[in-house]
Amino acid sequence: MYNNLMFKGRVALVTGASRGIGKEIALELMRQGANVYVNSRSLIHAQASCSDLSGKEKAGKCFPIAADVSNREEVEAMVNQIIKEKGKIDFLINNAGLVSRSSLFDITDEHWNEVLNVNLRGVFLCTQIVSRNMVRKKFGRIVNAASYAAWRATLNRGVYAAAKAGIIALTKVWAGELAPFGITINAYAPGDIDTEMMKDIRGANRKRLIERIALHRFGTPEEVGRVVTFLLSPSANYLTGVVIEISGGKLTVQNPGDAWKRLRDQ
Repeated sequence: MYNNLMFKGRVALVTGASRGIGKEIALELMRQGANVYVNSRSLIHAQASCSDLSGKEKAGKCFPIAADVSNREEVEAMVNQIIKEKGKIDFLINNAGLVSRSSLFDITDEHWNEVLNVNLRGVFLCTQIVSRNMVRKKFGRIVNAASYAAWRATLNRGVYAAAKAGIIALTKVWAGELAPFGITINAYAPGDIDTEMMKDIRGANRKRLIERIALHRFGTPEEVGRVVTFLLSPSANYLTGVVIEISGGKLTVQNPGDAWKRLRDQ
């Protein structure tokens, strides 16, 4: 039943995988035979995610693990536990993140620190600590969650946009530093993806936002998960330092909705 699995025998760590895109990435990797550690700050949430994932058709196994990715000691403990249990980490997907909505004049020091710590420091800590093991193994695949907001953010999303732009910069620099060790590092930049978290943010703006997208719909977590799976696969062995935008052609032109209007009027 499970023949020709791309990731059989591989060990993956997916941060922020208790729901949404991270959970779907974990499922896609399990379908390809990987043993996946599902990370959340809450062990209960990680366990619930694994329980749900384990009930779906897949070849790999799921392991819940808790850590605050912005805390060095907790990240080190998490990585050490995985190495102790599996001997390696082949794939790191830095998916954990916080959405921020605060204007310039409303940003507090606490808010600034919280968003930057999780969204940017978390990527730094997990990449630094995990890649040390990858260097010894002379193999590794790292994929970071950037965002369309890194290029064009909405109002009140400045801190979030700054963190995601920082992830793109780090991805490119670290691609050069890690290449001699057989490690690639890339990023994906989702646009409007239909997740539970984003539904709360969009609210009444749903129709207006869809009209800005060439494909005229929001993306799905499954579609993001498949792109991440590609970046981890042998097909992407010659890709590093790359950022793939997953936005359905958002704002490819100023008025993508006009093409759909012409089609309806025919």
